[in-house]
Amino acid sequence: MAQRETILVTGAGGAVGSQLVVELLSAGYKVKATDLPGKPFPFGGSRVKAVRGDLTDPKFVAELPYGVDHVIHAGAALDIGLPWSVLKAVNLDATILLWERSVELGVGKFVFFSSASTYRGQDRPITEEDPQDPPGNYEKSKFLAEKALMRSKQGGAKTHLVTLRPALIIGPLGTALMATIACAPPILKEYLGFAPKLYGGSMTTVVHSLDVARAALFLMEHGLDGEVYNVGNEDALPFGDFYNIACQEYGLPVLPIPPIPMPPRGLVSRLMPLIRRPELFMVINTVGGSIWKHLQKKHNLTGPLSPKADKEAMSYMMSDYVFDVSKLMTTGFECRFPDYRTAIRDVLEWYKRERWIP
Repeated sequence: MAQRETILVTGAGGAVGSQLVVELLSAGYKVKATDLPGKPFPFGGSRVKAVRGDLTDPKFVAELPYGVDHVIHAGAALDIGLPWSVLKAVNLDATILLWERSVELGVGKFVFFSSASTYRGQDRPITEEDPQDPPGNYEKSKFLAEKALMRSKQGGAKTHLVTLRPALIIGPLGTALMATIACAPPILKEYLGFAPKLYGGSMTTVVHSLDVARAALFLMEHGLDGEVYNVGNEDALPFGDFYNIACQEYGLPVLPIPPIPMPPRGLVSRLMPLIRRPELFMVINTVGGSIWKHLQKKHNLTGPLSPKADKEAMSYMMSDYVFDVSKLMTTGFECRFPDYRTAIRDVLEWYKRERWIP
């Protein structure tokens, strides 16, 4: 069956989408791959049809589902600092139109990438039934798109709908959020020769982009109609450990001198009006950008990775975001990178190989 079916993959040039295309091809499917004009596709072959265009163009989006059996909608505006108008156009309006056209054309299955960041932080693992409370515009755009598709489904739409809510993603080609942690070890090596150990911090779940891609394929084939699945590994850690392990896997000594505790969540919450001032982030990003440009020039680095702090990401510092992924795991799915250490090791090796970090 797979060899006779064609899957539309949006966002096919991205960190998840590019690996999803490879997984689909390995499974015997044909692929209609789309992303922005100029976005390189790290794949090819007779079973891939590349269609480039902008998801903010309604005519382009309306034509995408023609000639495909199923849709995996991974395309999105991922920069959480973008204005609402951009996030809405890509993540909400384009998603609704793509879904409606898919239903109209009789597409069999539609896999939608939402986000686990739409949940409200909890002091226990978060299940798919827990309340959603999107903290920012990116999360709001995903939340509203998810609800619009579900209303259509409940209204009688015949296309099989499966929704993924991935945890924070790390992986090759990643440049945002958790990806920027890969900048810390090279900077510390350059200026200190070691990494000061961090202690504590809010707990959260991460997931390798390859496992997100594999989960999307698996749930397209096995996911239940109308169901939502958290996607992540089972290795929740405090933010301090994400940094410590990244430094260790880079080969940098992590020393408890001086001991640096992550700020308590209560303190972060009280200081939020000050912390979220745009001037503070402008200074942090200007200094970090200058340091990174020096390293890029010195080591002849070519990738787009750079250290960046987003005020919109501060919600992760105020609450635990540990996701219960038992619903996904009971389907028989298994992560290839079941813990953060193996995942960040793979990511760092890729960044080094591609000259994104020294």
